[in-house]
Amino acid sequence: MRFSPHLPLRRTFSVCLIGAVTALSLSANAAQSAPARTLSASNGIAAQQKALVAEARNKVNATRGSTAGEVFENPYRAYPPSCFNNGLPQNGYAAATAIDVQQGQMVLLGDPSECLPGANSAECNYKETDTVTLWRVACSGGKSATLLQIDRPANHSTTLYPTLPLITVNQGTTTNFPIRVGSDPNTFFSTNFANQPLMASDVFVLENYYGSGISQIDYSKAFSLTTNNQDVGANASSLAFPVPDYVAPANPPRLEITGYMSTNWSNPNQSGEGIVLQVYDNGDHASRTLAFAWFTYDKSGLPFWLFGQANVPIGANQISAPTYYFQGGTFQPAAVSATVPAKPWGFVTFTFPDCSHMNIAYNSTSNPPTPVPTGQGSTNYTRVANVNGLACE
Repeated sequence: MRFSPHLPLRRTFSVCLIGAVTALSLSANAAQSAPARTLSASNGIAAQQKALVAEARNKVNATRGSTAGEVFENPYRAYPPSCFNNGLPQNGYAAATAIDVQQGQMVLLGDPSECLPGANSAECNYKETDTVTLWRVACSGGKSATLLQIDRPANHSTTLYPTLPLITVNQGTTTNFPIRVGSDPNTFFSTNFANQPLMASDVFVLENYYGSGISQIDYSKAFSLTTNNQDVGANASSLAFPVPDYVAPANPPRLEITGYMSTNWSNPNQSGEGIVLQVYDNGDHASRTLAFAWFTYDKSGLPFWLFGQANVPIGANQISAPTYYFQGGTFQPAAVSATVPAKPWGFVTFTFPDCSHMNIAYNSTSNPPTPVPTGQGSTNYTRVANVNGLACE
């Protein structure tokens, strides 16, 4: 569960709310007859959203088939999984890293389920002017993700609350499409619906519904987004955000070093050379371990391997690992009477411009005996394959 400076604690139960929202939704006739509320009849769109979520769940279950425990990538994702590997930004909108920022204010209305006879009329008639911010963040591979933030005012009521607006997108021939608005990134089902309570300020990511035949929005292309409080009377309020084509920054941010980097890496300019790299969690929620074996050649042209390992603070996008070589071992099944010592060689520094490429900078700081290879420089490696079907990009 992620904590936010905007709210006591972040909603992580949006999937569980699907049934609750269905139960709370008013029929068009009941909404029209509610005091001081003239909501438009949006039940058709709400029903469409719930049907899309149900269809996605069925498709995922069918795809898993006999391998029910298998984890597989979502082919309909709206952005690279590596873009939010630690969850959505805890501080929400950050001007320093935001792209294509748009912002506006609109009136959000109270909970329509409280407009039924005998319910809370104060909540039914509640209205509040909130700030809506839409922006993009740079991801790997020249792609982006789009975030939506809704901020309640600083002096908002602590007993009454507004509800989420209806959020739709137009792109190409897809018009008025009710998009997935997720509370948590890189999921299949995380969805928030119109009229769902907004207890405190929150950040959402624009996603795609899972499944073939369903409109898939490319949020790196131009689109228009509309937020509408669904009132057709005096309290009607909406915002329209025309979003242009995404232009990737000239120097996109390096990727955080995570388990997505665990794979085999090859050097396209050096036949027979490669690196096996692993990144795994340490269990302290603060660091990871990067370990690698660099299979290269010594000065006589014979195969030679270097090994390194280092702790990586979570969030880091660069690490220098102390590197060692080994001498005095034997080929199995010959017995080794003692542990083969690891001898210092130097350092290798790792960075990842995107999910498919790795850059290493190396420096042999020791003075090893011949034919141990030495030198300094940098080179690029290419990912060989994804692991267990999990895609980084």
